[in-house]
Amino acid sequence: VGVVTKKTFAEIPQRAQAYINGKYKDYKKEAVILFDDNENNETDMILFGHQFGDADNYFIELVKGKEHFVLKCDMEGRVSYFSSMR
Repeated sequence: VGVVTKKTFAEIPQRAQAYINGKYKDYKKEAVILFDDNENNETDMILFGHQFGDADNYFIELVKGKEHFVLKCDMEGRVSYFSSMR
């Protein structure tokens, strides 16, 4: 399916860092991982309980109080909400 590698927030695209630092400035950045898709395998990945299409993406966990969720960031730095971590 692919490979998951631990990363740091500083390793995600600059565009995503700026967006997350602006929109979620009061949130603690926790684990960051990179999912590197195996293009030779058609199986979709399931991560944090959600299935997503084959593509390389970063996943960033954010926490503030009882709020705990994951953002998805593509290789171009576009950020979207991915999952709640309840």
